[in-house]
Amino acid sequence: MFKTFGYTMDEATSLALEWLPDVLPYDYTSAAGYPNGRQLTDDIADNLVAIITRGKVKGDLVGPHSDYLPEFPYLGRPHKA
Repeated sequence: MFKTFGYTMDEATSLALEWLPDVLPYDYTSAAGYPNGRQLTDDIADNLVAIITRGKVKGDLVGPHSDYLPEFPYLGRPHKA
């Protein structure tokens, strides 16, 4: 997949091992957040845009939610188009 975006084989392998691991590690003694799971405030779309453009574009200009709810489903209403 990463070679499609112009990465060398070594770069693509490194990215694949980091972003598409066979096992998802979790350390319960560590705080949540990359690489130990995701937080609701993680803007994964920005990370993907940066990978696809080889860092030429840093984000999608949307940003993560900031209107979280104190109970499930936690996320606020979807962003307006």
